[in-house]
Amino acid sequence: MPAPDPAPDVITEADDGSTFALRRGDARALRLSNDSLWDLPEVSGGAVELVPVDYLVDPGYTEWQVDAVAAGTAEVAVAGSASCGDAAACPPRTVTLRFQVEG
Repeated sequence: MPAPDPAPDVITEADDGSTFALRRGDARALRLSNDSLWDLPEVSGGAVELVPVDYLVDPGYTEWQVDAVAAGTAEVAVAGSASCGDAAACPPRTVTLRFQVEG
């Protein structure tokens, strides 16, 4: 299995299905566009924790900080439902990301 790519500073729904490498102590932004109404993320594995980021003015996305807290692996899944008012045009979806933390 090839080594995962280093995590970019900002991770988006375009990264769905990706596996990223982090070092313990790293932090990255997970930003999901307001094209969907996102549920709270589900995290399995203890390698990362997610912290919601609140803004006074809506920036056009929902954001969490991904903190690499322990060596190991984690999977983050975030379900989203249509925000366009038409489930056929904007079907529900789930963004799934995997993290491999070293150190």
